Amino acid sequence: MPFSGATKDGLNEKPEWNPPTGGGLVYTSADRDPRMEIPVYRSQSMKVLTIIFVCFFLLGGIALAASIDGKWVSVRKMERDGQAFTITQTFDLKAEGSRLTGSVSMAFGDQEPRKVELKEGKIDGDKFSFTTVMSTPNGEFKMVYEGTVEGGALKGTSTREGGQSRPFEAKRQ
Repeated sequence: MPFSGATKDGLNEKPEWNPPTGGGLVYTSADRDPRMEIPVYRSQSMKVLTIIFVCFFLLGGIALAASIDGKWVSVRKMERDGQAFTITQTFDLKAEGSRLTGSVSMAFGDQEPRKVELKEGKIDGDKFSFTTVMSTPNGEFKMVYEGTVEGGALKGTSTREGGQSRPFEAKRQ
């Protein structure tokens, strides 16, 4: 307490004001044990550090939950000219700030997978977008991917230049 000055018998005397001493420390009255005095700035600092630690811990958990880094696999069945086949896409992605880099490997049926690098990759929170350009015997075709990271899945659409959008979902591998 910043008040002190009670009489020896402790009766009927108005206490006098002793302002806190320098350095932000507030001491108790002189008749208390000095070992029990706790500087105010230390307890306030501990509260602030605890709050900061909890915030970083929570934000870190959110960042890990929505991380796009790693391998993702999408498998879908298609039918063309009466024949059914499977398209398997493997996304190998890495976020570097707001930039998204990596590659996509595509396998059509039993064919060997073809790998293409991401172009124009962006990530903002849980939303991502990128393009790929694949050279084929029929010419180059460009695909635009847009979607979100939702826990253990990438969900979005892929659109072939000049074509329709198709939904896709890739699971973390």
